[in-house]
Amino acid sequence: MAKTHCFWRIVAAASSQEAKMRQIVLSVVLLCAPVAPASADVDVIEAAPIAACVSAADGDAVALRACRGAIAQPCLDSDGGYTTYGMVMCYSTEAEAWASVINDALERLAAAESDLAPSLETAQNAWRAYRDAECNYRVNRWGEGSGARVALASCIADLSAERGIALTLHEREGN
Repeated sequence: MAKTHCFWRIVAAASSQEAKMRQIVLSVVLLCAPVAPASADVDVIEAAPIAACVSAADGDAVALRACRGAIAQPCLDSDGGYTTYGMVMCYSTEAEAWASVINDALERLAAAESDLAPSLETAQNAWRAYRDAECNYRVNRWGEGSGARVALASCIADLSAERGIALTLHEREGN
């Protein structure tokens, strides 16, 4: 089982927008780091529960939707999960796990529907742009307070879960 020790490794930067968002996220992490509590519970978070949940759901929409929060919620309920740093770590680990679901589904879909791979890539790039714009909007609503960091991590986790579930269901429908 992989353990997550950093904020976010969603995907390699596919565009300048993606690279810009990664820079923003890294900046947020660096802002959080100096005030990080010494809590082992949120410093090392297991990323495997999402993969296990998605696998167990076997393409069932209700079961897939129940996978949302499989990492973040127990993490938020743990020691240190209530701090700004803790919340950011909990949500970012959830986002990373859903990013793996997204990437795996994209690879399988592109292989199964090779003639549609360019359209799939265009759709994924459009989704990334939407995610970045939506999360930027949510962050801007918070201003420069610590809530903005939590809003960003939560937004990325939420939208990544939605995308991962949608791609998994789409993949299931194609079989």
